[in-house]
Amino acid sequence: MSKLSSNTQSVGGENSPLLRIDRVSKNYPGVLALNNVSLSVFSGTGHALIGENGAGKSTLIKIISGFTHPDSGSIYIDGEEVNLKSPSDAHRRGIALVPQEISLIPSMSIAENIFAGHLPHLGGIVKRRDLLRATREITEMIGITASVHNLVGSESPAIQQLVMIARGIVLKSRVFILDEPTAALSDPEIESLFKVIKNLKEQGSAIIYVSHRLAELKEVADEITVLRDGEVVAHLESKGALEADLVRA
Repeated sequence: MSKLSSNTQSVGGENSPLLRIDRVSKNYPGVLALNNVSLSVFSGTGHALIGENGAGKSTLIKIISGFTHPDSGSIYIDGEEVNLKSPSDAHRRGIALVPQEISLIPSMSIAENIFAGHLPHLGGIVKRRDLLRATREITEMIGITASVHNLVGSESPAIQQLVMIARGIVLKSRVFILDEPTAALSDPEIESLFKVIKNLKEQGSAIIYVSHRLAELKEVADEITVLRDGEVVAHLESKGALEADLVRA
């Protein structure tokens, strides 16, 4: 049986974490959503967050992505304490959230959604040729097979998730938070997503992966943090973890 641990050391050794959460707490009226939560996420690794509904996963990823502010505790990126006042702050710090409810503009093309807010232009006029060339480079890299001209609202949930990931790449994100990313995907689409995650890790990105599907974790996660009632109850290395350990925790 795998050993449950309360430390946040790197699986690979003593490397400094890219992202470190230190004793973060968050209260809502009548609810302690997070209580002294600490964890570390390292470049080139996947870190899974699991727990039952109400365990605190959503609150934690909202804090990391700048949508919610902790009542106490600290967040560090590359060892520097940061104050993420908004999602824009998180973007500037290299954090990209791919939420369950995809936030894209359905009436705009795949290319326009990927580069939203960063469209190449000259004198206020979008440089379409540059936009399409840059978009194709990214879509080929992460396996988006649909035409970059297609309206994103006409595409499948799988394509829309990849567009969100592509947007994070445009923003030079180093931490990608994927919240229940396989919930609406078919088995082939899930396999394609896993390949994208593997490529991101190989390029040095860190993945925070939130899922209820325990069988998926070995595909994407190097470390697993288990939350229960707003507290960290276990840190495990994915390689040695058994599903029974996770269920028990």
